[in-house]
Amino acid sequence: MREAQGALTALSDRHRLLREARNAIVGLAGQEPEHDTAGQFVLLRAPHALVPGYAANRPLPRPAIPADPVAALLWLVTEGEPAAPWLPTTSEQDDAWLAVFGKAEEQRRAASVAARAWAGAPV
Repeated sequence: MREAQGALTALSDRHRLLREARNAIVGLAGQEPEHDTAGQFVLLRAPHALVPGYAANRPLPRPAIPADPVAALLWLVTEGEPAAPWLPTTSEQDDAWLAVFGKAEEQRRAASVAARAWAGAPV
């Protein structure tokens, strides 16, 4: 049991270091996601998979990831597994965001243009 706990702690530390390295590289390169500005797709490729019946016309709730690093890693590979844990580039992160919210975003933009045109504002 003690050996397994030690292995989990080591894996958790390694996972944290990988995430920190990714964040440092993204920060140093000045790569900010264009669409996923809230970071909803930085840990999970499909966080909406954790919300039964989720529709992209409402905010996506944050998953309840434990604060403890070992418990968080266990959560990722058990409860979080349907959402596909990953370590994306910023373009992959944006692509995942667009796959979920792109159509709804497009509809909002079109409705905004139509509303401005209807109100007589320049479009």
